[in-house]
Amino acid sequence: MVTVSHVVKKLINERDFLQEAIHQGIVSNSLLASKLKKDIEMQIGESVSDHSIIMALRRYKEKLDKTSNKTSFEYFTEIDMKTNITYIVVRSVPSIKNKLLKIYDLVNFKEGDILNIIQGNYLNGIITNQRYKDKILNLFEPENILYVLENLVSFSLLNRETYLYNPGFFYNIFRILAWDNINLLTVLDTPRDFIILVDQKDAVKCFNSLEYFLQKK
Repeated sequence: MVTVSHVVKKLINERDFLQEAIHQGIVSNSLLASKLKKDIEMQIGESVSDHSIIMALRRYKEKLDKTSNKTSFEYFTEIDMKTNITYIVVRSVPSIKNKLLKIYDLVNFKEGDILNIIQGNYLNGIITNQRYKDKILNLFEPENILYVLENLVSFSLLNRETYLYNPGFFYNIFRILAWDNINLLTVLDTPRDFIILVDQKDAVKCFNSLEYFLQKK
């Protein structure tokens, strides 16, 4: 049997920013109930009272708060930011292995340069310092280079213990960044660090959001 609570949960889960606004406590339950009432009645097939919707919204917020509060971020120690990053995406071709191996010889890790290679089933992502862009592009045929993004910034959240078994970790960090309208170009995850790649124009907002994220200890 479809209940008011089930429909309220479904409608809010379909609206990420509304969900965050409820979690932040900046939404009037009575006004939101009036806004959702028509959709709820259409899905249930009968009229419902504003009071029942308001109660469902309150229960939803309580569950949302409990889920968010379960997540601990105490394992993160610092934010490592690197600028002038490029992100290159190429097709997987028969010679891709040898081409990717040559990139390791180009990057000077002793100087703190970075190289992250994401190997998918059909495409490969290469994230490294912008000064290596031309040399890397020369390794591939032009038709196999799908796109090149420049002037990017990477943020690495360094941690002292794994978060692999911490439910809600990805949800909480992504909702914070989405609330600030920050576009994530890609995300890399290892037991040692959690890396986010954004455009340079979003760098300041992203840093401020991540600082807020770290303060939620």
